[in-house]
Order: sequence, then C-alpha cells, then structure tokens
Amino acid sequence: MKKLKILFLSTSDISGGAAIACFRAVQALVPAAELDVKLLVQEKKSNSPTVKALAESYWAKKMAFLRFVRERIGYWTQAKSKEVRFAYSPADTGIDISQHPLVQEADIIHLHWVHFGFLSLKSLEKLAQLDKPLLWTLQDMWSFTGGCHYAGDCQGFKQSCGNCPFLKNPQPNDLSHQVWQKKASFYPKANWIITPTSQWLTEQAQQSSLFKDLRVLHFPAPIDTHVFKPTRSKKSVRAELGLPQKHFILLFGAANISDPRKGFKYLKEAIELFSEKLSEAEKSTILLIVFGKFKSEALEGLPLEVKNLGKMNLENLIKVYQSASAFVMPSLEDNLPNTVLESLACGTPVIAFKTGGIPEMVTHLENGYLADYQSSEDLAKGLSWLYEAQQNAGNEIYKQLCEEARQKIETTYSEEVIREKYVKFYQSL
Repeated sequence: MKKLKILFLSTSDISGGAAIACFRAVQALVPAAELDVKLLVQEKKSNSPTVKALAESYWAKKMAFLRFVRERIGYWTQAKSKEVRFAYSPADTGIDISQHPLVQEADIIHLHWVHFGFLSLKSLEKLAQLDKPLLWTLQDMWSFTGGCHYAGDCQGFKQSCGNCPFLKNPQPNDLSHQVWQKKASFYPKANWIITPTSQWLTEQAQQSSLFKDLRVLHFPAPIDTHVFKPTRSKKSVRAELGLPQKHFILLFGAANISDPRKGFKYLKEAIELFSEKLSEAEKSTILLIVFGKFKSEALEGLPLEVKNLGKMNLENLIKVYQSASAFVMPSLEDNLPNTVLESLACGTPVIAFKTGGIPEMVTHLENGYLADYQSSEDLAKGLSWLYEAQQNAGNEIYKQLCEEARQKIETTYSEEVIREKYVKFYQSL
C-alpha cells in the first residue's frame, strides 16, 4: 500500500509554543504505517531526522534572520506600542518554497505557524496554486485576521478589518485592511481545510469573513503521555529537585510575562488576596515556582517565597510539573496552551481564567478551577480551594483532582487518539 506523503510546514520545530505544538503533532503521526511524514522548517533546532531545514548553511541562516528583521521593522514603525510588537504579523516578507522537492512530492501540505520571515502572503499564494489539499492547523487567530494573532475585543475579522487597535494610526484602509484584502484575494482559490486545535478557535474561524465558507474542523493538539506523566512519588521528585516536602507548591510559567495577554498582573493581585487570609505560619508553607523568561523585578513584592528556575530542559520541566501542587494560568487570551496540557498530563490540577480554549481542558472543580474572566478575586478563590484540598490530611478531593487531570489528557489529547483521527482524515482526502 502506497504511503500518503504529508509535509508539515512551520517556522521552527521546537522554538516557541506554536512550534512545539507542531513538532508534537508530527511526532505523533510518524509511527502511522499509512503515512510518510516530514516537517519543513526555516531553521532546525532539534535533532529529529523527520525535520528538514531550509536554512542550513551560515549564509542561509543569516538570510533567514534578515527576513525576520525586515518583517518586524516594517510593522514596528506602525505599531501602537512596544507591548504589541510581536502581537501582529504583516507577512510581507518570506521565501517561495512552492518548487521545493518536499513540497512538490507531498500529497498533502499541512501548515502550522509560518510567520517571522518564513512564509509571506505571496509564499502562501504560491502554495495555493499547486492544487494540493492544504490543511492549516491554527494555533492563533492570525490566518483569518488582518494581521493580529489575537483580536481581543476587536470584531474586525468578521468584516474586513481596518481601524486596527494594534496600529499607531488606525483607519479604515490601514495596514490591517490591506493584509485582509491580500488574503481575501487568493484564499478562495486554494483547496483549504482549516483545523484549529481548540473548539473556541474553531468557532472564531467559522465566524470570520475569510473562513466562513471553508471547511473548518476541530483537531486537538496531541501530547506524549508516555513522556508527560504523573510521578509515582511526589516526595522523591521534590527531594531530587531540592524542594520542600510538605509545602503547597504553586507553579507558573510563561515565555514572556511582560506580554499583557499572559495576565501576570492578575496573578500578582490574586496571590496578594490569597495571602491576606493566611497566617504567617501558613505563608511559610507555600512556595511559588516560576519558569521561563522573567525579569527579576517583576517578581519583587510578592508576599510568598518565590523560586525562579528560568529556562529548563524537558526532563527537569516534567519533574517540576510532577512536584507542583497546582499550575496557575492567568492568560487573558489563549488557544490551547502547551503548559496546561503538560500540567494535566503530569496529574497536576490547573487554576486558570475561563477564556479561549482553556475550558475545554480544565473542568471546573473536577481537574482544576476556572475563575471568572479577569477576576483576581475569583483566581484567589481558586488558589485557596486548591490549597485547602491539598493541605487537609486524608482529603480524597485533591487525589481525585489529580486523577481526573490525567484522565482528561489520556482520553482527549493523547498521541494515540489524535493519530487515529488524522490518519482517517488524511485518507478521506
């Protein structure tokens, strides 16, 4: 039986959350006997033989970097502020890969996150002209907006954009409307099938003016449950990491907490409210662990002990998830965060706002706590609820929360479940 040749496209393989989500999807599909899967990226960071890079030589990597710089500078001159410099992509700079051997031989082309100088709108139009099935797995809203990755309260993507809140001088015919027009000019000519990873993003895409007439199908992102899994002994993992045995350990991680979308200010407020109801003795048994890219001053003034682990390798990251009592996710906009998947897979309950695709993963009071949107008070209630659940000796509630967290991932997001869905769908094409 001839194998279907599936080519994934992504700016990177393991650099950034969207890239990691794509890489995990590829790894989940590689074992399928019916498929021949490859991932083509701008620059390769992993050692996976499945991943092929466009930029391999020194000069090719320099050119890739210059494309990234050119695209960023073009937008930064029009950006509203520094805070939104990476919240918008004009996709005016990229490389034509339509004649690349892997593209030419592919039966199905499967796009993921392709910005930052990898594929421009012209590059996408060239792919659209190949008359091959084009799947596009969405990690954010960019594909159906005038350039923003998350629209916030703006509903412009349901019409034709313009008056963009991310631009310094918003007006009806601004950059966002021009980008929307370019997409509208070639989108209908391609054989698109849109596959968002959350039901929330699926609904947003279906309401958009660019995708409302296309096939939009929800395909969850997979996670390797053999790698991310609960520990048999939380005590031994904590001992290995040098963490206190009986503490309530609260975990938080983000690539960039200065991004307002990550909601760090709400977490700080929630921790302050949570701490006000605790005695000094109780506060001394609580530890906040943070990982990712942080400026030390952002963590100053918190009323709890804080341990900043910075960037970690995968092995240690899993151990940190396993050692934590709860993972807190104060994001204001998010599709299907890898960190929530990872925490639940390790059997660690999650506290988060009721927004985006998070409620599809976290079931209130079953495997975590869903706080009212932008409510620091309710987020603090979630912290208190998890704290009391773990601290009460012999309490079965916390144990059940951990078991439900793992069960959710096994039944909905495991590699085996997602692989079967994709193989059947590819074959139907």
